[in-house]
Amino acid sequence: MGFFDRFRYDKEGPGVEKDAPPKHPLRVFFGVYTRKFYKLLQLNLIHFICSFPAILIALMISGNFFGSMFESKKYPVSIWLGFAAFMCVFNIVAVGPFQSGFTYVLRNFSREEHAFVWHDYLRTAKKNLKQSLILTAINLGIFAAFSASFSWYLGQSEKSIFLSIAVGIQGLFLIIFMMMQIYTYQIMITFELKIKDIYKNSFLFAIGMFVPNIGIMLICILLSTLLMTHIVLALILLPTFTLSVMGLIVNFYSNRVIKRHMIDNQNK
Repeated sequence: MGFFDRFRYDKEGPGVEKDAPPKHPLRVFFGVYTRKFYKLLQLNLIHFICSFPAILIALMISGNFFGSMFESKKYPVSIWLGFAAFMCVFNIVAVGPFQSGFTYVLRNFSREEHAFVWHDYLRTAKKNLKQSLILTAINLGIFAAFSASFSWYLGQSEKSIFLSIAVGIQGLFLIIFMMMQIYTYQIMITFELKIKDIYKNSFLFAIGMFVPNIGIMLICILLSTLLMTHIVLALILLPTFTLSVMGLIVNFYSNRVIKRHMIDNQNK
């Protein structure tokens, strides 16, 4: 066997032993990432091109957060919240039908199932067009209202303890709202549910898996922060690497949660 034959995707593997213990999730994740590396690069480029307007909109909308937070030296978490705002807005704006296609391909990869990057991306986007647009409209409306309110309260927070409390409450709402975005699109493409039921289940997962959700969010925010610290590096990695690797992290995690609490429970 030649050297390059080791990298053939169609060669037979060693197989799985009967009654073999399940692999550790991290081992499965990195196995998926290495096997699907070139497909993830393709998916990243496709999603970047389709979502480019959303990236610009997310930067403009989250600019309110950056401006108001950096003006207030009282809050050392301002940088974290600024990047959190950008990632939240990007997930909301980029969603639409394109995010459903993006999620479908990554969900299949997370399950170690096959997916045609371009074909399945477009097919799923078309199939979920109506619900995706409704989700996007609702999320944008919520975030726009929250953005204006949060910016005002943050600027006035030093005047009253009650306004400071209001900032904290709205910050918690933002975190829960972001956590819901981890699940909404995978629930939508996996089940035939109404919009209200998608939000209901996403909210329950956001609350019930609060601590693990925080961990996933921190990983994505820290990764995006590192990748965005240098403008040249960001311009290279955003079209090729950043979106797909963070998307795989989120969907690998949410797939396991949804499977355990929704799919497996249906099969009992």
